[in-house]
Amino acid sequence: MALFSDREFGKKPATNEQIEISVWNGIVSIYESYVANHSLDKDFPEQCQDGRGIIGFDPYKFNHLLKATIPEIETPISIKRAEVKPDYSDWGEPAPDVTQPKPSNETDLTETIAILDFLEFCYQHLYDAKSVGDLHDYFQHYHYSFSTREIAQAKFRTDVNYLFQRNGIAYEMNTNGEVQRLLPEEMQNIIKKNYKTNDADLNDLLNQAAEQIHMPALSDRKHGLERLWDAFERAKTYYSANKKISAQQLVNEISAGNQPFADLLTLEAGQLTTIGNQFQIRHFETDKIPLTNIQHIDYLFFRGYALINLMMKTLEK
Repeated sequence: MALFSDREFGKKPATNEQIEISVWNGIVSIYESYVANHSLDKDFPEQCQDGRGIIGFDPYKFNHLLKATIPEIETPISIKRAEVKPDYSDWGEPAPDVTQPKPSNETDLTETIAILDFLEFCYQHLYDAKSVGDLHDYFQHYHYSFSTREIAQAKFRTDVNYLFQRNGIAYEMNTNGEVQRLLPEEMQNIIKKNYKTNDADLNDLLNQAAEQIHMPALSDRKHGLERLWDAFERAKTYYSANKKISAQQLVNEISAGNQPFADLLTLEAGQLTTIGNQFQIRHFETDKIPLTNIQHIDYLFFRGYALINLMMKTLEK
């Protein structure tokens, strides 16, 4: 359901790639609601003392497997409080030297990735719980069966995505329960998969690039950038093994007789080639410049993709 601010001002831009503590606490609330409705009981069961079936959720089993699967996650899962720096302004004297960590309401990227792993972990273990029989009088509990999982998983995905959307978080859980990064809207409209040129390897490189750039982790995005540059170099040999001749033919096809535009394409292709040789994209010698900033990787990916997308539109014809 859209709230007033959504209707009045539209949805928040999905630009935040780190999960604030307030959002984490919302995620904990979602998780606790699925514990309460028995959706996690099947894989982490508390058994009836009379051996008559599953009666509830065992948090110890859950936390042990969760920690073993995602070592970076803090267990048990619980609400967090943002650090608040003391205010000494009314004391009439200088604030004392406080050596505590800088107050923050954000997690770091490592914690964010662990949180996204946690969401996928929960999704994988959700089932639709159904009570079986009447109340077990002696112990005052019900027993539960689990034959389907679609309803619980679909609702969980909706709950998570709504929380992300309301907070401008640049992630979304898809129908397979996988969390993917939302690209900036202007790039989302041009990045696609399943290219259909006559070069299957070229198509595959671009599909891998498009897949990897949607991932949250720095290493995945670097791999996506590498695959994009591999595709760029391969596209330049589409018509011939002689790269110079083939690249010129491709430029001629794209420019369609517009010489100033052909000159622009040649200049841009040359600059992208230089970038690929200077930075650690396809080459990793010690004299190459490493890429350690996610925004830098995104910029180079989007710049390179703009040209190669233009190339692919021509090659797919």
